[in-house]
Amino acid sequence: MFLFPSTVLQLTELTPDTFRIRLSSPENFARQFIPGQFVMASVAGPSHLDPLLKRPFSICRLRPDGFELLIKVVGRGTEILQHMAIGTLLSLHGPLGNGYPVNVIGKDRKIMLVAGGIGIASIISLLDYCLEAAYPLKNINLILGARTSSELLYIDEFRQLAEKGLTLSIATDDGSMGHRGLVTDLVSQQLQNNAEDNPIILS
Repeated sequence: MFLFPSTVLQLTELTPDTFRIRLSSPENFARQFIPGQFVMASVAGPSHLDPLLKRPFSICRLRPDGFELLIKVVGRGTEILQHMAIGTLLSLHGPLGNGYPVNVIGKDRKIMLVAGGIGIASIISLLDYCLEAAYPLKNINLILGARTSSELLYIDEFRQLAEKGLTLSIATDDGSMGHRGLVTDLVSQQLQNNAEDNPIILS
């Protein structure tokens, strides 16, 4: 766990109220990271005391020069982050939290990954871990939910994995893509239809 300054390396808008930010990190950060962990973040310096408190953000993806966060604008703090310039210095604390129990995910077990909206951030870090560990795609069932299709993030990437064997299911509240209803509807349905799979469920 580190308390460290971090530089904004890249900022990409994904939807009008959601963006991805790539940040620098200490040399040993990736070695300590467990999928599902998060960082506390705020803009560094005495001129940035409003808002005063750090915000928690799930680590979405490790990169050779740092890591990425996936952020939805929901208030003043996240709005400030959305409009930062490249090179802005942040004050970070992390990685924090227990993370997912990756030590119990055997390659012969089926896993069900469930995420809704911005919650996809931590699931991406877990999916990256599984791919790096050569976990069989045929044993991964990814179930995504969102209010509408325009809020489904990384969908093209997930579809490419589905072409290679991953099971992909989608639910939207308005029915604009996949099942019309809640993501939990699909979870219940698939658990009933495939009870013999006895998957490890991670969300």
